[in-house]
Amino acid sequence: MTTSKSLKIIFIIWFISTAFATYSATPHLGSSSGLGCITADFDKRKGYTTFLVVSLIFLATTVILVMYALIFVVVHKRQKMLRNGELGQTCNDQNQRSAFRQDLKVIRMLLVVVGVFILCWGPSFIYALLVFYYPNFIDYNSTSFSYWRRILIATLLINRLPYFNSLCNPIIYACLDQTYRAAFKNLFKRTMWRPSPRRRQPPDAIELRPLRTR
Repeated sequence: MTTSKSLKIIFIIWFISTAFATYSATPHLGSSSGLGCITADFDKRKGYTTFLVVSLIFLATTVILVMYALIFVVVHKRQKMLRNGELGQTCNDQNQRSAFRQDLKVIRMLLVVVGVFILCWGPSFIYALLVFYYPNFIDYNSTSFSYWRRILIATLLINRLPYFNSLCNPIIYACLDQTYRAAFKNLFKRTMWRPSPRRRQPPDAIELRPLRTR
C-alpha cells in the first residue's frame, strides 16, 4: 500500500469518527444535554443507538474477522504449497518462507487485538442494548443490598472495560511484535539510563602537572 492510499484511508476513518463524535456531542431529538452517551436518552434515540451498535461493533467486527480469516487461509495455504514444493524451487524459497511466517505472526497479533477489543467493548454495547430494549431486566423495586451490590459492580466493570482496552494494545504489540518490542526496549533504555552530561571544571580546578622528560 502506497503512502497516498494510507493517508486517504486514515482521512476517511477520522472523518467518519468526527461525524459520529459531533452528532453524539450535539443536543438532538429532545435531549437536554450535549452528552451523547450510548446509555442515555435511549427512548429518544432508538434508531441512532441501534445503528451505532450494529455498525461499530457487530458489522465492523464481522467484516474484520472474515477478512483476517480469509487472509490467514490464503497465507497458510501458500505456505503449505511452498513447503510441498508445489510453487517450484527457486533461490528465493527461504525468503518467501520467512515472509509467510512473518505474515502469519502479524495476522495472529491482529486477531488478538480484535479479540481483546470485542471482550472490552462488547459487554458495554450489549448492556446498552439490554437497557434500551429490555428496561425491566433490572429490578428497580428490589430492596436487596446484595442484588444492588452485584448490579453496581457489574456496571462499574462494564463501564471500565473500554478504558482497559487502551491499556492492552501496547502490551499486545510488545509481546507479539518483535520489531515493536525491540524499539520499545531501545526507547526505554535511552530514557532510563541516559548518561548525565559531564560537568566542565573551572580553570582553577584543573591540576597542572609537570611534563615528564626522559
